[in-house]
Amino acid sequence: MAQLKNTARFAEHVTNRNNVKLELTYTELCSQLNGTTTGVPFSGLIQEVVYDSRKINPSPGLVFFALSGPFRDGHSFISNAYEKGVRIFVVQKVPDNEWLDASFIRVEDPLLALQMLAGNYRNQLNYPILAIAGSLGKTTVKEWLYHLLAGKLEVFRSPKSYNSQLGVALSMLQLPRKADLAIIEVAATKPGEMKVLTDLLRPTQGVLTNLLPSHANEFNDFEQYSKEICGLFEHVEWLITAEKNDGLSALSGNIINPQKEQGFDALIPFQDEISIHESKLAITAAHEWTNIEEARIKSLPHLAMRLETFEGNEGSLIINDTYTMDTEAFKSSLSYQLSISGSKHRIVLIGMEDENGEKTAEIRNLCNQFEVDEVHFFSKDDDRPLALKNAVVLVKGSRFMQRVANRLKLKQHKTQLSYNLSALKHNLNQYKNSLHAETNMLAMVKAQSYGAGLTTMAQFLEKQGIHYFGVAYSDEGKELRQAGIKTPILVMNAEEEGMETCVEHDLEPAIYDFHQLDELLKVLIAQEKTAFPIHIKMDTGMKRLGFYADEVQQLIEILAAQPEIRVKSIYSHLAESDEDASTFTQKQITQFEEICLQFESYLSYPFLRHILNSEGIAHYPNAQFDMVRIGIGLFGLSSNHSFEQRLKPVIHWTSSISQIKTIRPGESVGYGRSFIAQKEMRVAIIPIGYADGFKRSLSNGVGAVFIKDQRCPVVGRVCMDMIMVDLGDLKIEANTKVEVIGKNQGLIAFARDCETIPYEILTSISPRVHRSYFEEE
Repeated sequence: MAQLKNTARFAEHVTNRNNVKLELTYTELCSQLNGTTTGVPFSGLIQEVVYDSRKINPSPGLVFFALSGPFRDGHSFISNAYEKGVRIFVVQKVPDNEWLDASFIRVEDPLLALQMLAGNYRNQLNYPILAIAGSLGKTTVKEWLYHLLAGKLEVFRSPKSYNSQLGVALSMLQLPRKADLAIIEVAATKPGEMKVLTDLLRPTQGVLTNLLPSHANEFNDFEQYSKEICGLFEHVEWLITAEKNDGLSALSGNIINPQKEQGFDALIPFQDEISIHESKLAITAAHEWTNIEEARIKSLPHLAMRLETFEGNEGSLIINDTYTMDTEAFKSSLSYQLSISGSKHRIVLIGMEDENGEKTAEIRNLCNQFEVDEVHFFSKDDDRPLALKNAVVLVKGSRFMQRVANRLKLKQHKTQLSYNLSALKHNLNQYKNSLHAETNMLAMVKAQSYGAGLTTMAQFLEKQGIHYFGVAYSDEGKELRQAGIKTPILVMNAEEEGMETCVEHDLEPAIYDFHQLDELLKVLIAQEKTAFPIHIKMDTGMKRLGFYADEVQQLIEILAAQPEIRVKSIYSHLAESDEDASTFTQKQITQFEEICLQFESYLSYPFLRHILNSEGIAHYPNAQFDMVRIGIGLFGLSSNHSFEQRLKPVIHWTSSISQIKTIRPGESVGYGRSFIAQKEMRVAIIPIGYADGFKRSLSNGVGAVFIKDQRCPVVGRVCMDMIMVDLGDLKIEANTKVEVIGKNQGLIAFARDCETIPYEILTSISPRVHRSYFEEE
């Protein structure tokens, strides 16, 4: 067992950790970052690192790192940071400015500089650092290990899923100067990343959850992936893992198998194999540090491991984060609430088991730092009414607050559709990484973002830095503007009746015929508008909306004569973008290039060109031009098998069993008595039907759901609100969870059973089905 330095209480540790500051002079910071300086040297102490201008709480001594990602360049937000009081900036290039009190430190790579700063801080720490890595389960094991140790040791854990190149560096800079143990979650998605994090973190102990081939897509093969992940633990004192992988052969420390922890099986409060395995990893690690009481194991919490958001009553948006009340996690949740709220009212609901004046004061202070509008404290039996109209509500605290969160839901239907925003972000980046750095991306959010929720998805994608949005009709664009979306919006089916809406709400209509163009010009002339942005839709073979090639010259003459309009883009649509080496597609691309050259020869200003949708990106990347349009690909679907292997599923459609019945031989099930039992069987009734989007064509065994990973075919006809399924030999009870679309039955397979396409499934799931959104590790 590791030697303990002290047994300080966790409550004291929280207070100490909140006071952690860098306390560097400007000269010390410049020296550590090995950068060159411009501007006026900062005279005070540098206290805290910031990198997201939306989440800055003004305070002395902030240093802003201008980090660049697939969509955003941090240099674009330097002025925003300056307006919020930041005066020190770590940059790759110094922006033009007239600030007399700003200091700039120029480095080759701001992210590398931030990692250097974190590495230097690591040198000052002399307590153990335990690293948790693996394909899945890292955050779960981290949270359970923390649950087992908190209060017995002075222990720190990295916030949420801060396991990336940036996240690990930020976690290091939040470490207290004195503690018994730090638990840091670590991940790598590309070759070479784990080596960087290993040098930065230098862990003393480790936990390896698992190694899965499905996570090796960005590596040459599974062997390379395994070797790089295992390299994190090369010099640890001990590693806890059940993995048997050649990559572990180079380890110098002991390997401890968690499966030997047999004595605690009866105490683990879970039945599924994954949770039992992850529990054993956490218990084994905890026992290396101190003795663990049975009560702590029995009380291992059910962790959603996600920040869940869903529609609430009165137009509110609910953020359900009830699984922990740790101060750092609370700050992270407040930051997330701030980032998605825009100008909306912000409310925080806190559940506390016992009266604790000191803790209450600390919570109020944190909420004040984030300028929260209202804070309400709840006791266990508190059911007070709340006015939540159009507010963004964060629910935190004890387990009973889950009931409060459920009470605030707009829809209480057992059948639910959840969207994994972490997977969606991953898919977005996979597409972005396959493009040239300068290629813009337009996200299609028409038809309620393929059923996912128009404003919710647009707000999330805007936060990722998407360049354009595409909608079908002007009403959709209007709704986005009213929700605070600032990104340019292309209206693809811009009808004459919606032109005034386009002008009023800064929407950019697609123009596809002369009559429609004339109607827009009338509106613009009446309002004395000039240089209003439009997009020209060309028909190169789809035979839907668009001008033909022989109409280009006439169109150019009108454009040249009308100062009211300015072309933002020329675009077209491929008819069979999901087919490799299509001769027809290549003809479309060639014709489109020729059309664009015609416009270039007459227009005196640049414009964007785009022809690829999601399938086009995967099959014809050489035709990406200046912009691409991504839609269904965001949800992890592609007909290009090799490209699809890089994507992750986003939607999970679930329900639960309402009732179970025993059917005797000769008895019928459902309308029309279309199913007659041949033997005694158990049937589950599930509250999902064709009114929810579960197609009637799935009746009588054509379709199925999965329960406890077993396929359960539909018996009888699908009803409007219910289905009946054969349970086979499953021994289960009512309220058991049911998978409609998920790990066992993907969206493509479900659509195939319905004899349709995934687009139709996504857009036909009823609004009465409760939607929720979450981010996970």
